[in-house]
Amino acid sequence: MSSQPNEKTPDALVKELLRREGLPLDAHVKVNVVTRRARVNRDGTTTILSGFNASPVGRGLASLRPERPSKLIAVILSLLGFLQMVVGISEGHSDGLAASLMRRDEACQIARIAFVGAGGSSSPSSNGAAVPACRIEPAIVIDPYVGSSRYSTTYHVVTVRPDGTRDDTPIAARSGTQLWKRLHPTELISVQRFVAPGYHLSGKVLALADTGGTAMSRLHPDSGGLPNAAVAFLGGILFAVGTAMFVSARRAEGA
Repeated sequence: MSSQPNEKTPDALVKELLRREGLPLDAHVKVNVVTRRARVNRDGTTTILSGFNASPVGRGLASLRPERPSKLIAVILSLLGFLQMVVGISEGHSDGLAASLMRRDEACQIARIAFVGAGGSSSPSSNGAAVPACRIEPAIVIDPYVGSSRYSTTYHVVTVRPDGTRDDTPIAARSGTQLWKRLHPTELISVQRFVAPGYHLSGKVLALADTGGTAMSRLHPDSGGLPNAAVAFLGGILFAVGTAMFVSARRAEGA
């Protein structure tokens, strides 16, 4: 008479372990089941022929619970969010200092921008200052396009400087929609550029003008665009999400 070995399924093993520990059958547990195929040698030793790791085997609601969030991912998200928030706040502070300089310098007044044609750049006098903070220069329109997102639509103008450098300037919608509609590729316009060194806005276009009128860039502190506030806000959200994930992971480890 031959007898078959009493092989237990993973589910039966879980039930046996729960009974042994005095736990209910619907307890939240996670079990590692390792199956090995062995051979008993003539000298009494055992040789492992193969092994199978059926890990993890869940029981009840434990098998439906998602894996605990990774603390490493949470730390990375928190760090990225914190850095983005710091960048937004720092750039906003720099733009505030630049705005104060612009308001004192006549060369940066929006009323001073005019169509200068192909003759070159223009730097209006600025209350006796040796180096004006802004410069008016010609630029050629390459592509006026629209950038759309789920929550907003932004009008952009891609221009090229006399030295061949390109600028992609977002236009303030409240003052620039009409100018944007008039622009077409290869058109010659004027741009007002912030040229004071050491600021986040250094080298950026503050306003544009064609023969029909002017428009502010969204980067201009008086345009109401507030791009730095949006950057800092999104960074704060990312930091908060990463922190919440980290706390959840710590609690899961302690459970």
